[in-house]
Order: sequence, then C-alpha cells, then structure tokens
Amino acid sequence: MSLWSWAGKSFTALAENLQQALWSLGGAPQEHRTDSLSAAFRNLTADQREDITKRYNGFVGHYGMDASRNNRGEAHENGAVESQNRR
Repeated sequence: MSLWSWAGKSFTALAENLQQALWSLGGAPQEHRTDSLSAAFRNLTADQREDITKRYNGFVGHYGMDASRNNRGEAHENGAVESQNRR
C-alpha cells in the first residue's frame, strides 16, 4: 500500500500527476487503484465518459499497471486515502 496521493478534476490532471509520481518513484506498481471517480464523470456525456475510460486504460496499460477501483459504499476500502484527511 502507498500513501502517495494527488488530486485533479480532469483526466489530464490525473495523468500528469500520476506520471510525475511514477517518474519520481522510478517505476510503476503492478496496480493503480482509484475511487469510483463518480464526481469526475457526473457532468459528462456518454461519449465523453467512454473517451476518458479509453484514455485511462491506455495510460495504465502503457505503464504496465492493472487498473482497479474501490467499490461504492464500501468505506473500509478507502483505507489510507481517507485516513490522510482524518475521516
């Protein structure tokens, strides 16, 4: 488990910051885990959501990572992410 975190409200922000973290680490983990990202998708059209999903899958694939996400409604899966906010 990692305590690395970053924030962004766009795919570009996510990709740029994740790429910087990977470069700083000198490699990539086997898995990249996110929350459900529902807030990032809330106001997008179906085509925009599909585009971001394809771009994200291409990004993690480029670095050889498997993408996974927390399940909605399973607060215990937030772990270190939420503990950084003392929640």
